[in-house]
Amino acid sequence: PAITYGDKQTRSGSISERIMTLPSSARRIIFCDCGYGWPTQKRPRSERVRAVARQIFNFTEWQREQRRSLRHADRCSTETPPNDDLGTNDAPPPPPCRLVVIGDNQKSQINPLREQMKKVMTHPTVLDDIDFVTTYPDAAPSDEEDNGDVVYLSPDAADALDPESPPPRRVVVGMIVDRQIRVGRSKRRSDALAFRSAKFPLELLNWEGLVDREPLNIDTVMEIMQRWWDNYDEMVVRGGGVDEVGEETATTRNGDLVREEGTCDESLLRRKRRNKDCFVDAAVCAMKSHQERH
Repeated sequence: PAITYGDKQTRSGSISERIMTLPSSARRIIFCDCGYGWPTQKRPRSERVRAVARQIFNFTEWQREQRRSLRHADRCSTETPPNDDLGTNDAPPPPPCRLVVIGDNQKSQINPLREQMKKVMTHPTVLDDIDFVTTYPDAAPSDEEDNGDVVYLSPDAADALDPESPPPRRVVVGMIVDRQIRVGRSKRRSDALAFRSAKFPLELLNWEGLVDREPLNIDTVMEIMQRWWDNYDEMVVRGGGVDEVGEETATTRNGDLVREEGTCDESLLRRKRRNKDCFVDAAVCAMKSHQERH
């Protein structure tokens, strides 16, 4: 059922089903940038390609398990009869983000990673859902193609993403796995591609020693974005947020959709706090996943 606004429309369906109807939910993309190239020496090259493939594998495996958990929760909340095969449940989970592997050269940059991913992916169908292209998204704002919000995630960026605003729909993550950190590498890459760069506002977590410029693993960065999108979508359908196309959501009361009460300023402050909570929760959970995984 489509999400509508007003005081006469009754909401029905699970949280996941309602998230599926959000205008923004099917447009989330993580671009995996292989444009840095691979080492020329055989052994370092093989190690780097394997490491990046493993990071993407970690994320897709977490993503699959997360969807299974959400599907199971929806099935229980809607009192769907038990079904051992979660994949056949009628209520779909929220759509995962789309992964697009991009690079400047198909043969030298993209193909080595794709071949390695074929070896590590335990579920071949996962690879079918990943695109491998040499066409980078347009960095210029465009209402027609909706590319104006592409953000290159870089710990060296001057600005941090605004946690009080909706998360960006499309982000670029550099496929960098280095034994020694090379400061400014991803920032220079984003400048070369003419993308806006931004870092995560990690200092909001108030963890000792953790700063906004902390370099994170590829799988951790991806998981933060997926969790942030998931948290934000759930907040929107439950009421109290603004969808990414600018539509103000309503609050549920006795099963009906009603607009939030209070002054505009109060409503805005509440919305900003909820938006910030969406990011903080996503970052904390992803960092914990990283600790458990490694």
